[in-house]
Amino acid sequence: HIRRAIAYATDYVTIREVIFPGEPMNTPLPAGFAQFHAADVVGPSYDMARAAEEVALSAYAGQQIPITLGWVAGATFEEEISLLMQANLEQLGFVVTQQSDPWNRITEIAADVATTPNVNQIFFGPTYPSPDSMFFTQYHSAAAGTWASMEWLQDPEVDALIDAARATGDVALQAEAYKAVQVRLMDLMVSVPLLAQTQQHAIDTCLTGFHTVPMQSFEYDFHRYSWTC
Repeated sequence: HIRRAIAYATDYVTIREVIFPGEPMNTPLPAGFAQFHAADVVGPSYDMARAAEEVALSAYAGQQIPITLGWVAGATFEEEISLLMQANLEQLGFVVTQQSDPWNRITEIAADVATTPNVNQIFFGPTYPSPDSMFFTQYHSAAAGTWASMEWLQDPEVDALIDAARATGDVALQAEAYKAVQVRLMDLMVSVPLLAQTQQHAIDTCLTGFHTVPMQSFEYDFHRYSWTC
């Protein structure tokens, strides 16, 4: 219930349209993975009344709820998102502590569940063209303890589904397993899918050779560039 309350207390439109440009997401898998994407899953929306209802249904009802919001020091947009979250969560009875750390420190504290903040902003993209690059790294129990898996999910059902998708070469069976993973993740509300990032590139009219490379975040493939004038 508390995880759902956090999801409903997230102002997605303000984040996407004012703070950090992006497209809506209904699950942690980008819709670009069309064959594997669970498009029928209804993602969370900004609804403070529903957030309050979830808090009332939780074991923390009627209490102050301490929560730590972690973000990367120096990343202004993450600070703005975290402050927006604080403003909303405090209306629900949360007592918020802001924790900003340099990136090298975040990779250290992510290695231990005891030092991992309650909420973390992780902007993660596929490193190879398969949903496995999203799901195993972030949600499989064997991958816990890294900056990409700060949820510390440890869920046998999710593990089994990911393993089943990895064990078959049948794309239809993979799609079935990956869609079931998304349903399970959103049921648990282990992650709040903020957005799929959009970018704008300003390129000189004399410069050619830019091609989007959506894997591993290497959109700037400089060695392909050339000047035409």
